[in-house]
Amino acid sequence: MGRRSGTGPALVVVPTVDPLADHGRRYAERLRESGTPARLREHHGATHGFLSTPGVVPQARAARAEITGYLRDRLGTAGQVTTCVVSSDDRH
Repeated sequence: MGRRSGTGPALVVVPTVDPLADHGRRYAERLRESGTPARLREHHGATHGFLSTPGVVPQARAARAEITGYLRDRLGTAGQVTTCVVSSDDRH
């Protein structure tokens, strides 16, 4: 995941029924280790891609509301915002 120093605060959203869940957890941990504020939010029972199905997956609506609020709070200040989507298509 390369260099993380100087990265803005992050909200890392992790669906727990996702083969990449550990990658999201580790990313949040590494951000914190580098001194970057990172909030890890796990959505139990949610699968990969759950955010795109708010009418089907119950956790999606709450997660989208949290992301929107997080961005609204951060963009309302002078701080940077970092978003990270971990997918099986990422090649590192």
